Amino acid sequence: MTDGLGTRYLAILKGKEGECRAIASLDAEVRAECLPLIEVPPRKATSVVTSLFRRWPEDGRILLDLTDGGAHRHDTDVAEYTYGHIALATVAGLAPVVQVDAPRAYREVIGRAARQFGRVCCFRVTRRVGGLTHLDQRLRDLAAELQLPLSAVDLVLDLGDVTETSVGIRYETARHLLLTLPELRDWRTVSVVSGAFPSSLTRVGCRSIGRIPRHDLELGLRLAELRDRLPVRPMFGDYGAYGTAFPTSPHGGPAPRAIRYTTESHWVVARGAAQLKDGGENEFRSLARQVTGHWEFADRAYSPGDDYIYSVAWEGEQPGGFTRWIEAATARHLTVTVRDLRGM
Repeated sequence: MTDGLGTRYLAILKGKEGECRAIASLDAEVRAECLPLIEVPPRKATSVVTSLFRRWPEDGRILLDLTDGGAHRHDTDVAEYTYGHIALATVAGLAPVVQVDAPRAYREVIGRAARQFGRVCCFRVTRRVGGLTHLDQRLRDLAAELQLPLSAVDLVLDLGDVTETSVGIRYETARHLLLTLPELRDWRTVSVVSGAFPSSLTRVGCRSIGRIPRHDLELGLRLAELRDRLPVRPMFGDYGAYGTAFPTSPHGGPAPRAIRYTTESHWVVARGAAQLKDGGENEFRSLARQVTGHWEFADRAYSPGDDYIYSVAWEGEQPGGFTRWIEAATARHLTVTVRDLRGM
């Protein structure tokens, strides 16, 4: 399930510092098969692009979407500055993302920037924006307007959240699109993306360890069964280890301390107390020992995330803050997903 360019997995990330560190820490063979789509709030565009520039390899591909928590505000001035003067001029493998129903002025900025730097572009289709009616014609109209051949466009079909009760509906939606969109092979890549990690950790009790199913991967596996009926095999995509929105507590404050550990079918989540007044060093060390003692813990050498969890648990490594644990969870998730997809 690759795109013909060696990539087999699209991960939508939030542009958090820990995520940027994680994608830079990956083994070269894993990083080469992973295409990150980074959602960046317009107000943070400059700092995130600068962070990516420091860490991303020159030949690495990355997609940049200026969005604020999934709300595409289409700030034309920010897009003009970000794409025209910073991102595309500094990060060699970066390509801009545009929503199919973005305003004309915003679309013009994206097309102009892509052509100026000789880049590919990404068209992102979501259920939230514009619906899915007459999609083929709208996509072709957009490509013609931006003066881009379909071979220069990454097409991302973003289905959003997926749960146990909605995975069947999401499957039927994706199946219909893949079977009815003509000439799928004309696009540079085609990806189907969903996110299964919940926005709340309430299903895992405080001071316990639990499992959360990866319904997004379940959806991807079901779609893979269509391969004999499609001219190309779409890439699998998800929202990494943190879902479509970073988790918070039920009361709206910060989420409880937790370590999430991705396996081939679910996440193992070790959750701490609801409230602690100290810095949490002892609690994070205890959680790390729970994860490394779990029968599904792989090996410290499996990924940078595994190594960090093991080092905190047993070698006296100082537990970092939430940024460091986002980095560990993301590095583990990206690594295990890429390697498991090789067998699909």
